[in-house]
Amino acid sequence: MSRSGPVLELELVVALLRIPADERAGIAIPSSLRSSEAVAAARESGPPAWQRQVARDQPSAWGPELRMSLFRDEQGNEGHAAAGILARSRPERTFDSEADYGAHEPRFEETLALGAALLPHDHDVLAAHAHPYLQLDLLRPRACSVPVVDAIARARARNRAPTSSALVLALAAKDARGRTAAQDAVVDLARHGVLDGKDLGRQAALLLADDLVVGRRVSSGLSECARADDAAVLPVLDALQEIGAVLPGRRDAGAFLELAANLAERTGRTIAVAPEFERLAAGTSASMLAKAARRLLR
Repeated sequence: MSRSGPVLELELVVALLRIPADERAGIAIPSSLRSSEAVAAARESGPPAWQRQVARDQPSAWGPELRMSLFRDEQGNEGHAAAGILARSRPERTFDSEADYGAHEPRFEETLALGAALLPHDHDVLAAHAHPYLQLDLLRPRACSVPVVDAIARARARNRAPTSSALVLALAAKDARGRTAAQDAVVDLARHGVLDGKDLGRQAALLLADDLVVGRRVSSGLSECARADDAAVLPVLDALQEIGAVLPGRRDAGAFLELAANLAERTGRTIAVAPEFERLAAGTSASMLAKAARRLLR
């Protein structure tokens, strides 16, 4: 690397992040920065140890409680220059202020697109940073999630928890542009053989259990993915298997079970059915839920 002036620590960190993770160790580092903890973190650190949490905040005495699903890196270190990019060890400290970002800016999605450009290969880190903004798309008719989801769609590594959660949040976005981008991302990942349907389903189940997403939007989005490309059928069925555990008692359970029954019949696979649905199937109910449960038990 040649230039007229010295290389700044943060500049080098950003440059390293633009390179695929498995190639960073081979990059020559200027002697002045070889002892930099930030450069070492960007160049050689292993994958984050993600832990999911639901943070709560009461912005005002008369307003509703704010609840958000967040991801913290248990190994994150906030003591160096790269920490603001790589580490998210205490997201609960900032999520309430982050929830206001983009509330009034007309082109906030362009700001998130810069984040996607900064982290083109670290999709889980990008997804973890973007979670507060993705969850605001659940309530507002905006499409801030699109640049983040488009970046995730370009991943060629299997989705881990933050990325899976981000996809589910985007599937449940209020704006159709966000939902469409999420469906396209799921299909693209499936086509390249890197979509972990079970992990997608686990995160969907957690978000549904915490009542953070609209189930109908999620089931409809998964249905569109399976309809769009055969490559997505088995991962979607894997996701539905994981979601099944949280469906008893939900008003939207029928849509998930109906989709599971359709895909199970299409592929010849069987999936487990919750005991509550087994009892329903054994009865005389003619509801969509009961019919779908019977089809799954054949």
